[in-house]
Parts: sequence; structure tokens; C-alpha cells
Amino acid sequence: MGTDRETLQTQISRLLGWEKRKRREATLTVALFYALLGALGAPLFVSISRGWVWVAPAAIFALLTPYLFFTRRWRDQDTARALAALDKTLRLDERATTAWALSASTGQVAHTSPATARST
Repeated sequence: MGTDRETLQTQISRLLGWEKRKRREATLTVALFYALLGALGAPLFVSISRGWVWVAPAAIFALLTPYLFFTRRWRDQDTARALAALDKTLRLDERATTAWALSASTGQVAHTSPATARST
């Protein structure tokens, strides 16, 4: 039974790690999009020589990325939402959410109630 719990915790941790990676990639994509959009608009307001054209998108990206990472950081509600989506996709009748709650009682995965997933 101990190995089953460890396997379950490993699988849930891998799922949550994948979801967090998707969030980071999406955040970087949004920051890059806004940097390129700003680079297209910058020459309309400021004259930039050809040698310094790369500065506008780099500066926008460097300033915007930490802000987006801070405002879109991973929260416990995101964990519950990811597990609820897994349950819904696999039609598990909240078994993954229940397993997550059981493994959370050991303090290794997360500390939110599964009811949060149902309310969002």
C-alpha cells in the first residue's frame, strides 16, 4: 500500500509539474507577443536608429516578464482546478481530487480542499 501511495503522489506531482510548465510557457509567449507588439509600435512614437531597434522589444520583454510571472503565479486554486479537469476529462467521478486530498493530508502535495475545484 505504501508503494501505491508513493506512485500516486509521483503521478500527481508530475501532472502538476506539467501544468505549471504549461503556465510558464504561456506566460513567456504572452510576454514575447507584447514585446513584439511594442517593438512594432515604438518607431511610431520614438525615432530609433537601426542599430538600436532590438532594444525596444528586449526592454519590454525584460520589464513585462517578471510582472506577468508575479501576477500569474501558481496558486492552490490552480492545483485544484487541474485535478478537477483531470477528473472531468477521464470521467473519474472526482477520484483524482480525492486522491490528491488524501496525499495532501501527508503534507506533500498541496493544502487546499477539493471543494475549491468544484466551485470554480
